[in-house]
Amino acid sequence: MTGIRRKGNRKITEDVTAGDNDKSFTIETTNSFEHTLEAIMVQWQPTATVGNRVPIITISQGSKVLYRARSPAVIAASTVTEIMFQPNCGFFSANNTMFIPLPPDFKLQKDDVIRITDRSNIDPADTVLVEIVTRKLSKGGN
Repeated sequence: MTGIRRKGNRKITEDVTAGDNDKSFTIETTNSFEHTLEAIMVQWQPTATVGNRVPIITISQGSKVLYRARSPAVIAASTVTEIMFQPNCGFFSANNTMFIPLPPDFKLQKDDVIRITDRSNIDPADTVLVEIVTRKLSKGGN
């Protein structure tokens, strides 16, 4: 299930569809506004299929890659892992929790695509739950 919630100038986009290890989100906005990427929360629920998953985030504009990062560790079969992509943090992994940095004040433009996937593509039936938090700004201001 995919949905959008709004709280003030914040927008929360989520995809909680089970059995999908490749998630893509297209930024929808008008020419008058831009969105700052504040955080992405992911819960990776791998199947029992043997293999190490390597979560990767790619933010692109058409064929141009604006940002790409992969996790500091792998996710083993049947090991539920929480992943937090956020600005001003370092790569960190412990106790089934990972932190992966995003560029600070990263501005998303209309039709930018955020993709979260398993670089190893171990099992497309893994469940990846995603929540993206953006802040809406007037172009050139807050």
